[in-house]
Amino acid sequence: MLGPSLVESKEGGCVVRTPGSPPPPPPDPAKPATRWCGLLMMRPRKLSGAAVPIVVLVEQLSLRLGGTVIDMTGLKGNYDIDLEWTSDEGAFPFLEGSSDRVSPPPDPNGQTILDGLKEQLGLKIESRRAPVDVIVIDHVERPSAN
Repeated sequence: MLGPSLVESKEGGCVVRTPGSPPPPPPDPAKPATRWCGLLMMRPRKLSGAAVPIVVLVEQLSLRLGGTVIDMTGLKGNYDIDLEWTSDEGAFPFLEGSSDRVSPPPDPNGQTILDGLKEQLGLKIESRRAPVDVIVIDHVERPSAN
């Protein structure tokens, strides 16, 4: 069963950005932020997006957790995703001063990203062995002069 923060996207729930279109105006702090279709926003201890395929979430979880995450959900289509956690486990290593937003300090006893996945999205990550594709470079040469 899907969690309360993983909802199948509805048409019109986000803005489609077309290539070559002018950049959006600066956000108005008095209004909710524009949700762009297919974009997963990444902030310290937060992931959110609209009309996002599960494969995009899986790729982001692989980066944040430092290991390969394989989608075995069978979920098709696009989803609106809002995930927050309070501990630093799974927090992306942002460079100090790289964001103009100040995030609250981590709570070492707070909810981990794995807890958030289960409670908020209804997803569970299990550790198991599975075949994965890898690229192996076994030889390197400088290009020839011609």
